Amino acid sequence: MNERQKQILWKTFDSSRWAYLRTERQRARKALQETVNPIIELMESQGLERAYNNFEVDKRPLLTMYARLYKNVGGAFGEKTYKELTGMKMKQDEDEWIRAVRNYLGIAVAERLDAVTATSRDYITRIMQKGISEGWSIQETAKQIKDKVGGVNRATRISRTEIISASNLGSLSVARATGLPLKKAWLSTRGNRTRGNDPNDVFNHVSPDGQEVELGEPFIVSNEELDFPGDWSRGASVGNIVNCRCTLIYRVDR
Repeated sequence: MNERQKQILWKTFDSSRWAYLRTERQRARKALQETVNPIIELMESQGLERAYNNFEVDKRPLLTMYARLYKNVGGAFGEKTYKELTGMKMKQDEDEWIRAVRNYLGIAVAERLDAVTATSRDYITRIMQKGISEGWSIQETAKQIKDKVGGVNRATRISRTEIISASNLGSLSVARATGLPLKKAWLSTRGNRTRGNDPNDVFNHVSPDGQEVELGEPFIVSNEELDFPGDWSRGASVGNIVNCRCTLIYRVDR
């Protein structure tokens, strides 16, 4: 595959994924805000210091958001991959394994949710500590928490990252389920901002471009194992995952 073909293919994938961004960013921000509302209510009823010692971060709004994103985006890209690999639309009698794929996507969300919740807890703790030490009002502390935990920038970062992960995970899950003799290849983001273009970048997503492995084997990216771009299951660093826009392509191994 030449560079022009790679450019066209990557742009097609990228455009398809970003069609979900606006909606998923709104849902992410809403869910993040809902996680902090009980904490703000606790501050208002018990005061800042008591809330600092007793607050908990409610995972449920984010769990709902994540499960929905992974099922919608992962499912759509799974269906897209099936059609591209087999030349056919998925039939009704294939619903059983599609449901299994989507169920797997939902289960996998729990691992990501723990990391996001831990970050929210850290943000809230530090803001409360500063609020106590500097004598902030409840209103000011609440505003800082809302802006940091549930602001547009964080919601954008989360939704972008998870759209990439969900699209690639859905695609790979369905590729495996077809039973075809396939190999998967890493298609790097095209552009100058891809990590690895700057000599000071810690992580490199330029070099893996074209790396080909068996469906069940991991890619080696910046000395870490990833089953697909955006994969967290093998312990990859945050810097190797967040805001990645790389994707998967497949080749029939004849």
